[in-house]
Amino acid sequence: MKALLIYSDDSYAYSLPHEKNFEKFFNESKIFIRSTKNYYFIANLSKGGIFKVMNKNTSQMSTDCGYRLRLSKDMYVTELPQINEYSFRENQIELTCKFSKLNFIQQSTTKLLLLRIMSSLLGFQTIHLLKRMIIFGTGGNNDLKLNRIITFEEDKIHIFDNIEIGKRSGVLKISNGLSVRHTASSRFFQLNVLHNSVEPEEFEITYSLSNRRTIPFSEPIGPI
Repeated sequence: MKALLIYSDDSYAYSLPHEKNFEKFFNESKIFIRSTKNYYFIANLSKGGIFKVMNKNTSQMSTDCGYRLRLSKDMYVTELPQINEYSFRENQIELTCKFSKLNFIQQSTTKLLLLRIMSSLLGFQTIHLLKRMIIFGTGGNNDLKLNRIITFEEDKIHIFDNIEIGKRSGVLKISNGLSVRHTASSRFFQLNVLHNSVEPEEFEITYSLSNRRTIPFSEPIGPI
């Protein structure tokens, strides 16, 4: 409340980050931010280039949580943290990441018994082991790759994705905001998230697939 009172004061001369036009990359966290007069864009390059962008003309938020790939009974995703290759050009980011396999662990009496035994023997170390198994998934798969190119214009963003899965066939889906991480959520409902310009599209993929999208910001894209 005190911060709000200070910000509401006419003598307060500072601007919030999204009110400025700038571009910044935080090397340690791999977070990239670009702010123009039309949008505020933030992406995590260690998580396959997932991003959230706010349309400054309508205050609407759009979220891209990467891809879900189903091969037979296994699920692979691009949003789990890993060391990715990326490069910056003028008004453009290019990133290459590997798909990581998700570990779905179902409860059972045997597993609960083993967990209690591990907790008794290993103590706090059990938490680190479970994090690796449940939260971080299996390491990146070398022949399941996403190459993402994000090109920025003043009033629109272009996303070009090329996915390669080797000599396989499966089902590919864009996630528009549903995270697979086994962590407590700090999210809360906001009316402006009801219209997400990132569509949860689903594709049949054999060997490889390319997908090109554009997010415009110059005109309102729906009711707030």
